Amino acid sequence: MTKLLRQSILLLILLTAVSLRGEVYAAGQMPGIEAEAKVDAQIQSALLNSDSPTIDVIIRKTSADIQLDAVIEQLGGTVTHDLPIINSVAATVPNEAVWPLANHANVLYIALDGVVESTAVQTEPTQPTPIQVDRGGVQQGLCTTVDATARNKPFSNCQTELNQGPAPMAAQSGSSYVLELFETASMNNNDGTANWNGSWVETGEFEQSLASDDIMIVTDLGRNSLRVRDDNNSIERKVNLSGATSATLSFLYSRYSLDNTNEYVSVDVSANGGSSWTELVRYQGAGSDSTYYSASFDISAYATGETAVRFRSPAGNMADGDMVFFDDVKIEYTTPSNNGSNGGSGTTITSVHTGKCADVSGGSLYDWSNVLQWPCTGNANQSWTVIPSSGTYQLQAVHSGKCMDVASGSTADGAEIVQMTCTNSNSQRWQITPSGSGYQLLNINSNKCLDLPGGTNNDGTNLIIYSCTGNTNQQWQLTLPGTSTAGLKLAYAFEESGGIQVHDASGQDNTGLQVGATWTNNGRSGQGVTFDGVDDYITVPDENNSLDMTSEMTVEAWVRPATIASGQWQPIVHKEEYSYPVNYGLTIIGDEIDFGFYNGSWRETITNGVNLKAKQWVHIAAVYNDAANSVTIYVNGTAVASKYETGKLAVNNDPVRIGVNPIGTYFSGEMDDIRIYSRALTQAEIQSDMNTPVPDGSNGMPIPNAYDYLQVVGANSVQSSGITGSGITVAVVDSGVNTSNLGKSVLATYTTVNNSTTDEHGHGTFMAGIIGSPNTVSGKKVSIAPNANIISVRVLDNEGKGSYSQIIAGLNWILANKSQYNIRVVNLSLMGPVTGPYWNNPLNQAVEVLWDAGVVVVAAAGNTGPEAGSITTPGNDPFVITVGAFTDNYTPNDSSDDYIPPFSAAGPTEAGFIKPDVIAPGAHILMKVANNSKYAKDHPELAKGNGYYQGSGTSAATAVTSGVVALMLQQNPNLTPNQVKQRLMAGAQTAVNPNGSLAYSIFQQGAGRVWAPNAVWGNYSGEANMGMIPGGQYVGRVIYDEQLGGYRLVDQNRNPLPAGQDYFWDGGFYWNGGFYWNGGFYWNGGFYWNGGFYWNGGFYWNGSYFTDSGFYWNGTDYWNGNHYWNGNYYWNGLVPEQP
Repeated sequence: MTKLLRQSILLLILLTAVSLRGEVYAAGQMPGIEAEAKVDAQIQSALLNSDSPTIDVIIRKTSADIQLDAVIEQLGGTVTHDLPIINSVAATVPNEAVWPLANHANVLYIALDGVVESTAVQTEPTQPTPIQVDRGGVQQGLCTTVDATARNKPFSNCQTELNQGPAPMAAQSGSSYVLELFETASMNNNDGTANWNGSWVETGEFEQSLASDDIMIVTDLGRNSLRVRDDNNSIERKVNLSGATSATLSFLYSRYSLDNTNEYVSVDVSANGGSSWTELVRYQGAGSDSTYYSASFDISAYATGETAVRFRSPAGNMADGDMVFFDDVKIEYTTPSNNGSNGGSGTTITSVHTGKCADVSGGSLYDWSNVLQWPCTGNANQSWTVIPSSGTYQLQAVHSGKCMDVASGSTADGAEIVQMTCTNSNSQRWQITPSGSGYQLLNINSNKCLDLPGGTNNDGTNLIIYSCTGNTNQQWQLTLPGTSTAGLKLAYAFEESGGIQVHDASGQDNTGLQVGATWTNNGRSGQGVTFDGVDDYITVPDENNSLDMTSEMTVEAWVRPATIASGQWQPIVHKEEYSYPVNYGLTIIGDEIDFGFYNGSWRETITNGVNLKAKQWVHIAAVYNDAANSVTIYVNGTAVASKYETGKLAVNNDPVRIGVNPIGTYFSGEMDDIRIYSRALTQAEIQSDMNTPVPDGSNGMPIPNAYDYLQVVGANSVQSSGITGSGITVAVVDSGVNTSNLGKSVLATYTTVNNSTTDEHGHGTFMAGIIGSPNTVSGKKVSIAPNANIISVRVLDNEGKGSYSQIIAGLNWILANKSQYNIRVVNLSLMGPVTGPYWNNPLNQAVEVLWDAGVVVVAAAGNTGPEAGSITTPGNDPFVITVGAFTDNYTPNDSSDDYIPPFSAAGPTEAGFIKPDVIAPGAHILMKVANNSKYAKDHPELAKGNGYYQGSGTSAATAVTSGVVALMLQQNPNLTPNQVKQRLMAGAQTAVNPNGSLAYSIFQQGAGRVWAPNAVWGNYSGEANMGMIPGGQYVGRVIYDEQLGGYRLVDQNRNPLPAGQDYFWDGGFYWNGGFYWNGGFYWNGGFYWNGGFYWNGGFYWNGSYFTDSGFYWNGTDYWNGNHYWNGNYYWNGLVPEQP
């Protein structure tokens, strides 16, 4: 777009605004051209489009001694904050007061008092695939409370990826079942592991409701059940049993007031969707039952895609008082693809679309053999070992030992899948993420998905890669071997490599936390967990109610008690902590086994004669089955005690706890392979589980330690020399700081929020902890500058939200008190909207005043990446230190697999400056926050024990950098902010490829990753921001080349640099002609530039003074394009960044 055209559009906008305003404002209140220039474009837009009669503004005065309070009040407004740091006041004014204020001689500029939030916790992808995302307001820097509407990528995926690595692959072998418990009056209830094929359908009644009339849900004999009464009524429902090799229908029934054999209700089955029916049984008179009885029928002969079951009363015989009740209607079935046996020790990969398996053609052992779809047989050539590989997976054929590969490493749609000798090349690496009712397998080399071409059902169809669509022909079930997983709700293998988190292999996300218990290499199979018998246990939060058992359940565990003594209680698994009644509890008492529960009264079953031995492994299982009226205890696969029991188990809100009971007795010894099911397993299934270790639910993903990130930036080596931030004060401008979690008192507090300094959100406490907590784990420090002083400046509310004026008021307090408290660093883990030139933004103006006053300001780049031009405010200010994030990929000792996650914002800024300046660790950081904080309540899955929670985002990276700056200033207290920035950037380690080329654009990594030893001890001369004075209007050395469609550097005359010195970036992950991130690059301190010029004090980070000659708009249209001018990025769907 030409400059003339832009000016014409702007003039048209102004003329339209004047016309519309003429309907609102009286004569003399119309804005002139000068008044237009004084009012922020967002305010002008809001006046035209907002329904609110008032607007929050920040009014900048022409000089500090001007008083505007009386003028504002006369116009019906209210002053909310005095902001002398920028010669401004914040006010809420009527819409019609804006233009009179703009016409006032003492008003310099009117800006919108924007909404802000902490840059909340983000999640870290397994590899940096570009993701298109929308953006939200000035926020915290962590990815918690993310509204799914704010991003194309749902937050739940974000959370899974960044904080937990790939989602556990849910095992799906064994029988499946549909189930109707009739707990609510809905025609669509589904209480099983599989789905019914549609709703219940009534005939003889027309309301199609289970809430009224002859066929309805009622309470009978203490349980909710389906009542069928009167004559000529029926209710039926379909289920898809296509491919099932066996199927069983079971239910409970009870008769009432049936007088003779002509009064009955039949149970029928159909193989053709109800076109014809076969009667299985009829429940007839004479008789009334005082209880419910169980019934079971083999319906394998009727297993089709149109199987249906029906309950029917005949015509002419039944009356209103004649009825039969049914409950717990269940159809359990098995298919070849999930029969629990796959002939090998690996995983089957089954198409959701066809139900057929990935198969190596002819069981070949040779390279280049095709991978096809064939009916699932369970043979070894359909069995695959899933091998973790740097956040992705290799799929190795069990029979041949070769890996699933894309032929010739092709990236083309339709490229065939073959098996090849395993090399761990990108064409053999797959990202596995949930999709529909299965998983998507994304090839890292091609960025395309494993695909069944055309969704064909033909045997022998060659699998291919194809652009990802999310369709069912790209969805795959990954069936783990040898386990009966229908109804599996918890499965612990205890194969973690460290930390305190216990991974759940059931796919139900029932993650456990160790409390004192420790890993042991002496498990029943591989690792296990050991308990000291004093205060060790594992707790599993009751988050999704999946561990609440009612009609059926099974609990299993391998245990090795250290001691056996008469009367000694040793709890194994209990769902009971503080509440009563208990849901279930499995305990060793003396040398016997007790299984207790509450089903209307306290009940228990105790073995007799088992004679358990100390220091011997034993497999214990307990099964409750209300339908069969039984509870059974198994030892080493043999039933040793059984008892008649009936009634549903009572549920509670307590966690499941392993190794402890509510009265404070503890297990002593080892445990391994714990499983909990929501169904009653058969003896054969229990024996299968006993002989099959639980699959490793951690997927090879280590759990981070709270101190890992210190060594990633070299802070541990700086601390070992005695430099710990002592004497330096860091102001944390955030949601407040809770000192009990921080581990020390703060030097001072200030608030602009409801006169309260309490951090009810948790974000500020997390940031302060990263910077300067004195807490330790295993004797190691968990913060960058543990002896730095912390000042809490609360500007965000309990939701992590605030306004520009609240932040600026906080910065104003810092300016007034910096000398008293020796405030040298301000941490701003915040992000806000870029709506115009940085110099017009009041928040940017305030941080520049602090910078000029000698205070180092460190700001988040924002969680708005990966697109070019996604830097947020105040990180877009050219003076401050702007920080992006990288992840160590859970390997703090190995930098070769580190990468920049897609959420980290990229430059350039709207004024053409290179940003971020540096990057720092911003993924899976652990820090203490209050358990009752919003962060902890919203994300209990991120609890890692002992008060530590996990979080990620550019806010965390910002806090890391603020801590490093505190170390720098203790060592060199006379450094100016410009010198600090210069040394930090000059000492950063650049991401380069083995050939020396940049692995990431300068607009993604800036000068590189922060390295504390270089920053503290490096001898770097010069200053950043050379030739620039705070408060000026500058443009950077970057333009947008419309012809090439990307950003490039220019010289001081705004001309593109010559070949060999030019750096072009199109906003993707490709760099300068094809250096694509391939999962491994090298961090080193070598040459930063590979094009002929070297680090010279940040020349290309500096700017030239803005004039009216068109430099600001040269080569691009920041203002009206998609890069910056979009209020919806920030004012809707805010994305708070979490620690």
